[in-house]
Amino acid sequence: HTEEILMPKLPQYTAPLGQLPAAGGRRAGAEDFGADIAAGLGAVAKAGQKVYDDIGDNEARKAMIGTTQVRAKYAKRLDEAANSSEDMAKIRQEMNDELSRIGDNFVTQKGHEALTYHSTNTSMMFEEQANAITVKRAGADAKLDATNFLNSVNTLLEKSPLYLTQALRDVDDFVMTLTRVSPEMRSAIAQELKLE
Repeated sequence: HTEEILMPKLPQYTAPLGQLPAAGGRRAGAEDFGADIAAGLGAVAKAGQKVYDDIGDNEARKAMIGTTQVRAKYAKRLDEAANSSEDMAKIRQEMNDELSRIGDNFVTQKGHEALTYHSTNTSMMFEEQANAITVKRAGADAKLDATNFLNSVNTLLEKSPLYLTQALRDVDDFVMTLTRVSPEMRSAIAQELKLE
């Protein structure tokens, strides 16, 4: 025999509708879906972009001014180094450190691009001036070495005039070691040494 399990019946409740909002017989417009908010957000975005652009312009200006100041400082420093034996690599590193500090607080791409552009120009000008100093120093060193070489050769020639033929070959060998000077300068030094 089968027993049926009966589920209890729950009471039913009907909620009163009350007053529904009146739509006024019009269709929903864009403002009903937040178009005013979207327009306001668009205006805020434009204002934010303007502020960002102004920051970028300000950073680009700072990059130009800062790199120009560094360029002037190190041009003067190189002028002083032309008459001393100060290490060019050390000066270059100090300049590069100063150039990189200019952009420490930059936040815009425009600022960073301006700094890169002006720093590159500063570095090119530095290299041009540093190379001229290096060539000048190499020429001075070559002349000093040539004088020392000539003094040694003269001492040998005083003791043995037969050394003259070998001395002329030694001049050519010596001049070939002057690799940091121009070929024209090597030729002039060789000619001068042979005449002496």
